[in-house]
Amino acid sequence: MRTAYFTILVCTVFFALSQAAHAGIIVDHQPFPTGGPGSDTQYVTTLGQTSWQWLADDFVWATNEQLTHVNYWGFYNADNPPIHETFRLRLYLPRSSDGLPGQVIHEEVILNPNRTATGREIQVGITPNEYFFEAPLVAPVTLNANDRYWLEVVQVGDITTHFRWETSVTENNGLAFLNRNVPDWAFTDTQGDLAFQLISPEPTSLVLFGAACIMRTRSRRTAA
Repeated sequence: MRTAYFTILVCTVFFALSQAAHAGIIVDHQPFPTGGPGSDTQYVTTLGQTSWQWLADDFVWATNEQLTHVNYWGFYNADNPPIHETFRLRLYLPRSSDGLPGQVIHEEVILNPNRTATGREIQVGITPNEYFFEAPLVAPVTLNANDRYWLEVVQVGDITTHFRWETSVTENNGLAFLNRNVPDWAFTDTQGDLAFQLISPEPTSLVLFGAACIMRTRSRRTAA
């Protein structure tokens, strides 16, 4: 009898924990395939000039969970994806003065993130192909619930391609940019967002434990 009560108690604790564990896609800015600004440390403009631009989009992390994966959508201006490429991912805290990207709290350099052609075309220029990128982080990053952060995704060091981060209209509250024409981070005057997903870990161990919990409780009730 004591064992049965203990099993029920442990199961109760499990279900309480499972209610707090909201795994999977926590932030979801779906793409709106009509364009996207360049987010590239080095590219050649249509006028033959070398240029650069960084982009960042803000989000609010809804629960006290860990960030393990960053997914994003983008395309290449001349529709020529490179064989090898490098991306830099950064997370910023908003600065107190104007809310734009401030202190960097996490940075990773991702070599050849998983890139998949979606089959869609972006309705701009020569209608380049849309790509979906998946970038697992080296280690989970803990972010506070209800705090605002900025995510930066930028292609690094490949002047032969011009990566453009695809637009989204999920929140439609603008984005931040930094390039050679502005002295510091600036906010776009237009609405819109950038297309990305933030992923927290799936609680596989909790799910398996919960299933075992239910089976064990049922077997003990049957035996009684």
